[in-house]
Amino acid sequence: GAQDFLVKGRLFRLSSSIQRALEDSRVRRERHEAEEALRGSERKYRRIVETSQEGVWVIDEESKTTYVNSRMAEILGERADDLIGATLFEFMDEDWAEVARANMERLRAGIAARHEFRFLRRHGGDFWAFLFTSPIIDDQGAYAGALSMVTDVTEKRKLQAQLMVSDRMASIGILSAGVAHEINNPLCDVIANLDLAAQDADDLAGGVGDPSLLTDLRAELADAREAADRIRDIVRDLKIFSRVQDEEGRAVDVQHVLDSSARMAWNEIRHRARLVKDYEPVPPVHANEPRLGQVFLNLIVNAAQAIPEGHADSNEVRLVTRLGADGRVVIEVRDTGAGMSSNVMEQLFTPFFTTKPIGEGTGLGLSICHRIVTGIGGELGVESEVGKGSTFRVHLPAASHAVAPLQAP
Repeated sequence: GAQDFLVKGRLFRLSSSIQRALEDSRVRRERHEAEEALRGSERKYRRIVETSQEGVWVIDEESKTTYVNSRMAEILGERADDLIGATLFEFMDEDWAEVARANMERLRAGIAARHEFRFLRRHGGDFWAFLFTSPIIDDQGAYAGALSMVTDVTEKRKLQAQLMVSDRMASIGILSAGVAHEINNPLCDVIANLDLAAQDADDLAGGVGDPSLLTDLRAELADAREAADRIRDIVRDLKIFSRVQDEEGRAVDVQHVLDSSARMAWNEIRHRARLVKDYEPVPPVHANEPRLGQVFLNLIVNAAQAIPEGHADSNEVRLVTRLGADGRVVIEVRDTGAGMSSNVMEQLFTPFFTTKPIGEGTGLGLSICHRIVTGIGGELGVESEVGKGSTFRVHLPAASHAVAPLQAP
């Protein structure tokens, strides 16, 4: 090429020209080899990404899609090319889009995020996915987008939901004798008072009864109504724990759910401890009522079972509600039972870990409680000392709106 020419009569430059030409040739060769290595590396890593069973979703600083692998396109039910330029929020309803926007703010601050989202496919249907998202930072240190590793957890969530329902039903099964006892007492009251009322009504109708029987009749019917209300409350409590289809969160009165859980567990508590309610006014929390009831029932039953039978007057299970300094609602279940060692507490929320004898516990209750609480943005912690009892503490975010009143039929 032109860089190789040499003017006649200037042979002293021949050596340097040859050296320069050889150097240029070496540089061109090395650049070509580097470009080939780069193309090979790109092919290699594209094959890895494309054959991954995890979805890969890359977005720019405006949350627009710049790349998805074939697995991600398959999860979304789209062609990969059709997703370029689409925003993340197009595949969510407004509630989940708000959660995603909050995550984006953390990503802009350089903080990786982990979250489960409910996505909507543009052609119909939905799915749940777990996203582990890392921010992409450019050479100037500015936020340039994010990379998400996406796992479809729809089937896993279905199995977990079935497991939660099974655990809830198992709890009710364990408490069934106590529930039957609680229903039987007011039911006897209803039957007895209705029998007396019927007899008084017959006497009044036959003209043989004293006119004061009318007062007795009203009292008997009032007693029957009061007992029937007690039965209705117990059945309502059972319905809270047995609802399966109701999975959406709403504003929930934690004190009402605590009361229902305590009534369900009363037969476990009554022979072991006094039940003390230490309620301060608290705002409602955003949660799923049956699942929250499952958490409280499990904690209350565990508190009762940590206390041996026969010393109810000298032991207590205390239920506490208060507003935390951070604005979250705090619920505590305290007991004066045996307490736990630090080794037990380290494994307490591990699935299938239990200190109960074989046949008396699956070891799933507290791990499920932990998952339910963290799933609604809360925290579940424990403090305990051997011989001095335990305190389970639940922190839940307050709801942004009030509890809707129950509509009478």
